[in-house]
Amino acid sequence: MGEEDRIIVCRPSHTLMIIVLLIIGSIVVFFGLLMWSAFAILLSTIGWDIYTGIIVGFTIVYLSLLLSPVNIPLVKVERRILIPSVDFVVVFGIPYPIPRLKESIRRMIIAVNLGGAVIPVIISIYLIHKMLLFNIPLITILAGITIVSLITFAVSRVVPGVGIVTPALIPPLTSAVVSILLSGGGLPSIPLSYVSGCLGTLIGADVLRFAKEWRKLNAPMVSIGGAGTFDGIYLTGILSVILVLFIL
Repeated sequence: MGEEDRIIVCRPSHTLMIIVLLIIGSIVVFFGLLMWSAFAILLSTIGWDIYTGIIVGFTIVYLSLLLSPVNIPLVKVERRILIPSVDFVVVFGIPYPIPRLKESIRRMIIAVNLGGAVIPVIISIYLIHKMLLFNIPLITILAGITIVSLITFAVSRVVPGVGIVTPALIPPLTSAVVSILLSGGGLPSIPLSYVSGCLGTLIGADVLRFAKEWRKLNAPMVSIGGAGTFDGIYLTGILSVILVLFIL
């Protein structure tokens, strides 16, 4: 067999780049399976059989991912701002600077992300309904949401041009610990952690922090849950469940 008859294999990229892509791909697949499993366990705690929970969990994870680019406008906020400028008046050939303040209207659209906020909130409302049917006191649910809201509000910050940012692990860790303490460490802590994490982050960061400091955002659009499946609302809920499962 001559040289021209041999099979030639060409690497599509540098070896290091291939290794990096394989590592990233493996992490994405692992994290996807972890979220999928967490949703399945979460649903099983409120009476769903495990097989239905797996199917619904798979649907929730990937439906949220697919719908993450969709933002639904809620309201348009307008505010007047003064912009400093300098005009020049020429007298006898000599330009004289005249400082002025020009008034301008800045508009900001407040929207809600379908995959990153709407879906987690719908799931949370459903879980609250189920928890009440399983005789979990409403005061316990409200206490979990309130505590996570206050702590999330305390650690969240407004970054102009970016939005409202929150340390990634504090809300889910708070939600997991609070849910275990409030529920006594039983199975109810799993749905309670999801609800406290989602609604607590929504209220603490996106509602309270926005209401207090929305003027600092300086952005044409602010989307609640705007990072989709990578937003604090979505991730806090599912990470809270995962943390509770590890703790229990």
